[in-house]
Amino acid sequence: MPQRSLTRLVLPTSLGLALIGLTFVTSGASEAPPRSIVSTIAGNGKAGLAAGDALESSFVMPVGVSVAPDDSILVVDAGANAIYRLSNGRIVRVAGKTGPYNDSQGAAGGYVNGPVASAEFDRPEAALERSDGAIFVADNANHCIRLVQGGNVSTYAGSTTAGAADGDRGSATFTSPTGLAFDAGGNLLVSDFGVGIRRINKSSGEVTTLPLGRNANDILAIAARVIDGHQVIAYTQVRAIHLAVDGKDQTVASTRDRMPDHEDVPVFNGWGIAILNVNTVVVTDVMTSVIRLIRFPVLPFTDVPASEALSSTLHEDTDFNGGFRDGPGTDALYQGPRGIALDSRGRLVIADTGNRRIRRLTGFSARETALPDFSNYAAPAGNFGVVLIGQSYLFNGVLWPDSIPGTVESALARDAPAAGLTRPVHVEGVRADGIGFAAMSSLANDFVEPSANVDTIVFLLTPVTYSEVSELVTEANLLAKSDIKFAVAVLPLATAVSVVETPYKGCGCVPTLADSEADRAEVEELQSAYQRAGLTTIDLLDPMVRSESAPQRVALFNMYDNHLSVAGQSFVGSVFADALLRDRPWDHHAKTLPIEDQEAEHSCPVATAAAGPPTTGHLDIFKIAGAPGLLKDGDPLPVQSLVELAGWASDSSQVKPYRALCVLVDRVSGYPAHGTKIGIRLDIARKFGHRELASSGFHVEVEPHTLPLGKHTVGIGILQADGTLLEEPGAVEVEIK
Repeated sequence: MPQRSLTRLVLPTSLGLALIGLTFVTSGASEAPPRSIVSTIAGNGKAGLAAGDALESSFVMPVGVSVAPDDSILVVDAGANAIYRLSNGRIVRVAGKTGPYNDSQGAAGGYVNGPVASAEFDRPEAALERSDGAIFVADNANHCIRLVQGGNVSTYAGSTTAGAADGDRGSATFTSPTGLAFDAGGNLLVSDFGVGIRRINKSSGEVTTLPLGRNANDILAIAARVIDGHQVIAYTQVRAIHLAVDGKDQTVASTRDRMPDHEDVPVFNGWGIAILNVNTVVVTDVMTSVIRLIRFPVLPFTDVPASEALSSTLHEDTDFNGGFRDGPGTDALYQGPRGIALDSRGRLVIADTGNRRIRRLTGFSARETALPDFSNYAAPAGNFGVVLIGQSYLFNGVLWPDSIPGTVESALARDAPAAGLTRPVHVEGVRADGIGFAAMSSLANDFVEPSANVDTIVFLLTPVTYSEVSELVTEANLLAKSDIKFAVAVLPLATAVSVVETPYKGCGCVPTLADSEADRAEVEELQSAYQRAGLTTIDLLDPMVRSESAPQRVALFNMYDNHLSVAGQSFVGSVFADALLRDRPWDHHAKTLPIEDQEAEHSCPVATAAAGPPTTGHLDIFKIAGAPGLLKDGDPLPVQSLVELAGWASDSSQVKPYRALCVLVDRVSGYPAHGTKIGIRLDIARKFGHRELASSGFHVEVEPHTLPLGKHTVGIGILQADGTLLEEPGAVEVEIK
């Protein structure tokens, strides 16, 4: 499948969500997909300096790990003031004087260069091996970078004098080196706590401090990789995680606040960091003793970060101070883990500092929904391909095995062969926040190419992000030309399922029975309209209501807003899988649906100018779908010049019952008072419903052909489809730029 150019995306301001649908069928609970496993690969938990057999060896304070070019593991023991190598089940001391040893306080530090057996370090925190075998050590309390090469230890950069001076590596000074990484050019990056990130040029030896901005000197650890030609650098601060791709830095701060609407970034103190891909890192959380996965936003698809416990999941969001247990990742226990590294086989190696052990995490899934350029999309030829398209509801605060697309994939892989599917199954999710139907359609149409290997596409909608019947029928027919089956599902709001699921965001109040019934009726109305048009649909409402009525119910929503909980996403994925298993889309061809005038009841009145057009220009500039004066919500818009109608607000309760509203634009300053009036179809309920605000501004983007640049005063009002004025026209300022 060709990679998508970001410039092709059309992202209107409305919302849209997608999934797959058919009729719900009850089946047994889905078999749990393979899960992660944590094992101990070195250390017996006793404080000591013993090397030899890896599982019988002992450490004092293992704080750093890194993977060498030969896939062996370097272990930095700050308590023993030594560097070890773990290879083939054995621990060998690489550098650092042995002893004397003082119980759990470890060995005394020092500063001695020379043969590796007699060299001394003082609280080293990181070691990194170059392809030629040279090992660099961040010698923290000695304020310098040491070099282990040819059986000897020397000082590579800095001295025992603390400082922040740049310059030649022999005269430069460091304060508190904590981490090491190589950039794309082979230059050595040093996280220097109290200063920032220092770079030692591979060729010249020049030390420079990277410009990170204010308050960016408390750096704990650093990692770097080259991924698909992109230089990716990640580093941790005391209260923040950073990811820079080709120099563009993003930050996730540790907080208990929701960011900004639904995905939770709980309190954490990230220390060690490993890079999984261009938007995902894993950090060791020393506060909660959790291994945490963090996804950074990837515009324009996602605009909020996400944080999920990858291991020791049961203790996420707690102040639990750790323990020791191997086994399934969710149940495993750590104690103050610090260093972390990714090996060549995609496994994580962890310095479990408090337990004095080196642990390995395998079998975890960092898989996510498609990136904007589809660089991570990989549907193998010959597979039965399913693509689920939606917004944040599709994949929210969850790891892939528990997500909607992940659950669908694992369930089909297990059960579809018995239902006649002879091909392997591949399911992709496309999460694109803040998009309308036009963008969803554009994304779906990219999968029409044979190389995409897609058989079924599903849109997941909600009552506040729905699409018109005619739009969906048109999309179904377009996909049918390529024999791609199309389905749609409507995810109900929490209150439509049960008052118990009422989100506390906003007022924290319980809705009235009338409100809940209205929310439920809205979902039923949409489903009925889609079914009457012949669209393949899935009924999420009924199975979700039945689940809520069970004696031992599980919350399907996150109780904060209308996003699904982890259990809710697995539940919806199971319903989707059951629907596919019943419909068996692999057994039939896509069908073409009759196209009817589904928009008639929602059309907007358009008033034309009483007289001829104004002498200096006019506003009658909409030529969308052959309907002058009518701009359908979600239509792709040119991006040359934009008029932004901003600042107008309305109580959402006034417009919520109306699905087809119009914005009346009139009285442009500098133009005749009775100039052209234009009805712009805009679903206000959809916009207000998504943001769940009592009042809010909104904006409409249009292309003015004749209106001059600058600011204008525009009259604006809200009309119902029958032309009745819902809101008195008010004046807003319009800027054309």
